[in-house]
Amino acid sequence: MASQREDYLMRLLAQLRELVASLGRLRAAGRHAEALQLLLQAQERLFGRTVAELAPLSLEAQLDLLVTDVPAPVAAEKCALYAALLREVAATYRERGAAALAPAALALAAQVVLAAAGRLRGVAPEPLAAAARELLPAVEAEGLPCELREGLQRLIEKVPGAGAAPPPR
Repeated sequence: MASQREDYLMRLLAQLRELVASLGRLRAAGRHAEALQLLLQAQERLFGRTVAELAPLSLEAQLDLLVTDVPAPVAAEKCALYAALLREVAATYRERGAAALAPAALALAAQVVLAAAGRLRGVAPEPLAAAARELLPAVEAEGLPCELREGLQRLIEKVPGAGAAPPPR
């Protein structure tokens, strides 16, 4: 039974990685409305909840949904994928003329990565450190608070080779 669950989780993560990659391709093609629809679908798939159910939840409650009852490596990957989705939200906002909304999405992505790293306490940190490496340039460019920048930098420095396989753009 555990093997079936692990297989399901691995397939889910692979599908979500492909969805994140598709988002970048849609944005590059100027298909922003489709990208936003796919973002919502990916978020619902990641959490197993509708956007309406997720909207009122705190970051802590969202993280609970991502990390509870799954192995640490899966939890780390799910949190890294959530950060990648939020990074895509920020890029889509910027490209659609709503750049003022981008910093909030990037800040939330950074908070997801840092909070997840704290919860998992060094267990399976590679996906989170890779997500931090992907986020850091955008966080710096947006001039987000130094505690976010410094937290991401510390996470990157703790994991040698963390940038080798960042979440897809």
